[in-house]
Amino acid sequence: MTATAVRLPEPVVVGIGAAVVLWAGVVWWLSLRPSTRNLRLVLAANALAACALAAVSATAASVFALLTLVAVAIDVAGFAGSQAVALRRLAVEAP
Repeated sequence: MTATAVRLPEPVVVGIGAAVVLWAGVVWWLSLRPSTRNLRLVLAANALAACALAAVSATAASVFALLTLVAVAIDVAGFAGSQAVALRRLAVEAP
């Protein structure tokens, strides 16, 4: 059903789902060792994910799928923005 809504082959959608689960594990592991480098890595990945979601939304088969993907892209981009703000604050507060 999701593959049809976003007009992607089912194996691609399954692969994306598996990658998201794997990425969640990586983010959890990185959270155990907080650092500016790890924050930059997550920021870059979220920015890339937001761009990918926006691109996939252009092929959505329905308005609902389009709006859902755009909303998630905005959410992920907002999270990346908050990470950029955190990095700036860390740079200012660093001795």
